[in-house]
Amino acid sequence: MRRAKSPRVAGSWSTLIGVMHALPLTYGKDMQEDKEPLFDAIDTVESCLEACEGMLGGLVFDRDRMAEASGDEMLAATEIADLLVRRGVPFREAHGIVGDLVRDAVEGGKSLSELSAKELRERSEHLDDSYYAVLRRSNSTGSDARAITIGELEVDATARVVTLRGLPVELTPREFDLLHYLAARAGRVVSKRELLTEVWQLPYGGADKTVDVHLSWLRRKLGETAQQARYLHSVRGVGVRIAAPDGE
Repeated sequence: MRRAKSPRVAGSWSTLIGVMHALPLTYGKDMQEDKEPLFDAIDTVESCLEACEGMLGGLVFDRDRMAEASGDEMLAATEIADLLVRRGVPFREAHGIVGDLVRDAVEGGKSLSELSAKELRERSEHLDDSYYAVLRRSNSTGSDARAITIGELEVDATARVVTLRGLPVELTPREFDLLHYLAARAGRVVSKRELLTEVWQLPYGGADKTVDVHLSWLRRKLGETAQQARYLHSVRGVGVRIAAPDGE
């Protein structure tokens, strides 16, 4: 019912605006019409808040069960369809291709990631290694879902929260995905080609500038620069590596 109450409150707001808009002089009696929508909206909002308080106050999340359920690769089927659409396949056709892939996996007793490259090509010439990258990114359970600590930097994949020295760091979704991917592979040099494939889910086409720009923004928010790196270290001609600063 709370969802259905929203348009009722929005309707009261529209009524109130209609009454008050361009109110001419000596038309003060028109304002007697503002009472009904105003008080009705107040009563509606207060009753909804009271109901929400009772519901949320006793809400308990089974995090283990939620993590287990979110690891089902079939949930990523729509993301595979999005991948095909980005490559020029009409959504109607992409939907059918993904349906065939799911059917192949179910009939073969496999997960989507266990389908071979040959099986993918039989369904669409637009499916390559990016297909597996999408599935890996979607399945955030297991070791990648834990909070990763590198020095005073903590990356919580479940809550999608980053803190540095105990203070929150505001990141865009793409910046978070980039940082989390690097943090999950701390100490290893990750190539820009790998980042484009795994984080951006793009076929490598030499668009290093995309990665460079996001790394620059990420460094700025972490309080460092490429010349004075603390966590994000560029390896010329190879890629980037994340590691704790000396002494942390």
